[in-house]
Amino acid sequence: MNSPYITDNNLIQKILSNKAVEIHLQPIVSIRTKSIFAYESLTRCRFEGKMIPPQILFELANKANLSSQLDEMTRQLAIKKFHTYYKKNNKELLFLNVEADIINNFEKEKLGFIDLITKLNIPFKNFILEIKEDEIENIEALEKFCKYFKGLGFGIALDDFGTGNSNFYRLNVISPDIIKIDKSLFTATSKRIINKEIVKSISKMSQNLGIKVLAEGVEDFNSISMAMKA
Repeated sequence: MNSPYITDNNLIQKILSNKAVEIHLQPIVSIRTKSIFAYESLTRCRFEGKMIPPQILFELANKANLSSQLDEMTRQLAIKKFHTYYKKNNKELLFLNVEADIINNFEKEKLGFIDLITKLNIPFKNFILEIKEDEIENIEALEKFCKYFKGLGFGIALDDFGTGNSNFYRLNVISPDIIKIDKSLFTATSKRIINKEIVKSISKMSQNLGIKVLAEGVEDFNSISMAMKA
């Protein structure tokens, strides 16, 4: 993606130094209870009077080899914000994204957010770690990562499932608690009949395996109806 921001090699360092990112918690609603049961952490950035799209922000970090630092900072900010939500309702959950390079080079000692959660006295079971498995190259590290965090009590979710290079084999490695069906399967109206069958298949498979299913990007009546009938 071409962007004037990419030419500024020092921009991401300035953003990290100033912690110039904002975290928004997007509600996740249960169809069964018709209520909010979780939140997803979304990163937004305004720096020097300009809005920097999330995709550009993380692209800048990747080019500067600072992805892990940005990832960790946004995660910690999200946890701090979620703390106020947790104090009002201790049953709600927070979904946190984990970048692929963190998993490919998994070292638990470098994940400071665990200490923050402990300090805030929030149970690990209130957090779901989102993984985009098709971006992960190191299968051994992926298995090690999932076993470690599931052992602590964290939940694991597969993000953007059903598109790209989603690998059904890796379900055995990850043993996810939740599968998030990619929003494109609900919004691509030109392929609605095919997508409907794909969503049904994923939902049936997940139900048989005891895995919960979430529909991403469901914002209109047709998409909601399709999700409810899956």
